[in-house]
Amino acid sequence: MKKILMWVLAATLSCGLTTVFTSCSEDDVKDIFESVNIIGTWKGSATLTPTPSTAIEIYFDGTTTFDTDHTFTNTDDDGTKTKGTWSLDKQVLTMKQNIDGITVTQTYHIDDNWSRDKMVMTTTFDDTDINGKIVHYTITITLRRVD
Repeated sequence: MKKILMWVLAATLSCGLTTVFTSCSEDDVKDIFESVNIIGTWKGSATLTPTPSTAIEIYFDGTTTFDTDHTFTNTDDDGTKTKGTWSLDKQVLTMKQNIDGITVTQTYHIDDNWSRDKMVMTTTFDDTDINGKIVHYTITITLRRVD
């Protein structure tokens, strides 16, 4: 009788633990680990493709610090700081900030080969060229950890 009771208890625990461990998807666990990797201060550079036929201003100087409370701070080379919130879901980094009373949301796809020290992100936008034609641009941002 004790053996049967032990087997029933073991089976119950196995089923219960299986349910607990499978409640998080593999993507959820990966996002948790990747969120830990993003925490810190980063400095980078940006490229725009294709080369625009008109002047498109992209400001990318200073550093970005991602904090554990899912906030970030951009610090320009002149010391100007802007703050916002960030989230990471399946290698898509979403950053939201309030600029002049308007909520701006930026979404970046993080390349697969990123590491704790280097991250390459891309985003796209459309703009009208000098001939009035809509052009699809890709911004590639390469970030390197500075702390």
